[in-house]
Amino acid sequence: MSRTYCPPFAVVVAYMFIILISIGMIADILRNLSQHSHSAISPMTYFFILGFVAIIVICILIITHMLFPKRALLPPPCL
Repeated sequence: MSRTYCPPFAVVVAYMFIILISIGMIADILRNLSQHSHSAISPMTYFFILGFVAIIVICILIITHMLFPKRALLPPPCL
């Protein structure tokens, strides 16, 4: 990998799209939850929210690693 490596644009856009879809799904779940009484909420709903949060975190970590490789995040080693 050269020093000027840049990940493919389509890959970065795809991960950003996944993040946006996950945020939209969380917003939709929360909107539906606000319309129902709290006793009618299924416990699986909270697992779905946690799943979408996990997808968002994983995508952010992947994008960060692609755009800023580890050697660029750490200072150069002393020789």
